[in-house]
Formats: sequence, C-alpha cells, structure tokens
Amino acid sequence: MNLKKRLYPHYWTWLSRWLDKRQPAATSITLSQRIIFILPTRYGIWFSLLCVLLYLLGTNYQNNLILLVCYLLLSIWLVSIVLTFRNLNGLSLSCSSNNEGYADQDLAINISTVSQSPRYMLKFQFINQPHNLAYSVIKPTLDTALSLNIAGKSRGHYPLPRLKVSSSYPFGLWRSWSYIALKQQYWVYPSPLKTSSTHFGQNKTVQPHLDTEISQQLRQYQTGDSLNLILWKRLARDSTRPIVRLREPIQQYDPSWVTIADLSGAALEQALSYGCEKLLALEADKQFYGLKTSKVTYPPSQGALHLQRCLQHLALYPCK
Repeated sequence: MNLKKRLYPHYWTWLSRWLDKRQPAATSITLSQRIIFILPTRYGIWFSLLCVLLYLLGTNYQNNLILLVCYLLLSIWLVSIVLTFRNLNGLSLSCSSNNEGYADQDLAINISTVSQSPRYMLKFQFINQPHNLAYSVIKPTLDTALSLNIAGKSRGHYPLPRLKVSSSYPFGLWRSWSYIALKQQYWVYPSPLKTSSTHFGQNKTVQPHLDTEISQQLRQYQTGDSLNLILWKRLARDSTRPIVRLREPIQQYDPSWVTIADLSGAALEQALSYGCEKLLALEADKQFYGLKTSKVTYPPSQGALHLQRCLQHLALYPCK
C-alpha cells in the first residue's frame, strides 16, 4: 500500500503529460473514441473466468446445455463492451467561466452536459478530489447542470483540474472513463474576516446628502413628460394642473477607501482577509469604495464588476 502511494504521483505525472498531448484543454469537449478508455471491472474479470470454466466443463463432459449457457454469458459479456462505450460516446461537456470562492472553503464548479441520447449511471469527479462525487442521469436533447465542489486552496488563480467521467452501465462488467480537460480557471479570494472599521485606516463612511441647488427646478406638466416626474402629493393637495420636477436630486457620496499596508507573512494574509470582508460589506451597502495597495489604486466605484476586480487583485497580491 505504501509503495502504491509512493508510485502514484509519478504515475499521474506521466499520465498527465500523455493526456495533454492526446486531449489538450478546450472550452467544450465531446467524448469520442480517442479519449474514452474501457477495461473490465473486477466483477467482469470473474465473469469471464466463469465463462472459461463453463466452456471447459461443457467440452470435457460434452454437455451441450453447459456450452449453451457459456455462449449466452459470453455474448452478454461482449455486448456490454459496446453498450458501456456508447454510454459515454458523444457526450458534450462545458464549464461556466464564473468560478470563484474563498480560501479554506469549498468552491462550487458548474458543469453543463449536452447529449442527443439518454445516459445512465454517470459518475463525475475532479482529479485529486476524493470526496467530490456526482452521479447523474443525462436526458436527451436537454442541458443538464451539475455542481461539483473543489476544496479551497490558498488565495490565487488556478486552472481547472481534469474532470474524470466514468460509467459501468449497464451490467457493471466493463468500466469506461475519460479524463476531460476544460479550459477554464477559478479564483480563490482571501477568506473574509470581520474587523473594526478603523483597522485599515480607511475613511469613515459619510451618509449621502442632496444637492439642493438643482432639486427645486419645477414646472407645469406638458404632454410627453414622464409620469414618474409628477409630484403626486402636491397634485392631491392642490387640484390644479400637475407639477413635474425637471431634475431629480443628485445624491453625493464621500467614498470609503480600503487600504492594504505593505506587510508580509501571516500579517499580510490577515490584512487581506479583513480587506475582503470590508469590500463585501461596502458592496452590500451599495456604497462607493476604492482600494489602495502598494501595487495599484482602484478609484472609487461600485457594482459587481468593480468588486470582482478588487477581489481579484487581493487574490494575487503581492504577486500582481
């Protein structure tokens, strides 16, 4: 057992090099004969030995009934090769590009499958992820979404590991499998940790105030004006012609800054975790915020893209 564990890394290194030449990474993969492997299972090996034993008994004692049973079992054993291979052949797989998570947490990877015929007893598993299994039955002409988890690593940007697709359908005599390389990557952000608002030295959040110089420009309603600009409360109080507001009050914000000091080691990881928590909190509150590090400064903004850009910088800091 220990020898097997010591030899496995070398075996997988050699196999990975061979697979990279045979099936390079691609955004979408359709399984074919070139990348599908098939071997008998342990049950299939015993089944074949049973066929050999029956054949020897039938020929030795010249018993046609035993020979008939032998040929019947041998036919099932051979036909199951084709059925097991067809259960994987032609299956298309792809992966979404939005793969992101946090350090020391499981990361969900969404896999999409498309098939023109039904598939049964399929097992999906990422390489070197022993506790990550998903069993599925694929319906024809319909997209089937699968969610597989990858154990969280340290923060960074990683390529998606190879996906192993296997099946022993229909009788469990043969096992077909394939190692799929999907050309996708996933982000691992620092694990968010709560802290006080003064840990990073960012500015205190100031509540928004209104620009009153342009908030009182009113006129009477004209044909074509938006109904959203009508002052309905004033119309209810005074039944004269409706009044509309020309311009909405502009909300002005004093942006908050998340500053990461130039640290190293455990102190840097803790600061990045606190910074990640602060960015998520500011985005949840729909505030304007910016990020300052020793490498780059992102101006204040808000939205999913701005948050993603800031978190990606924290994931690569100080490598970027």
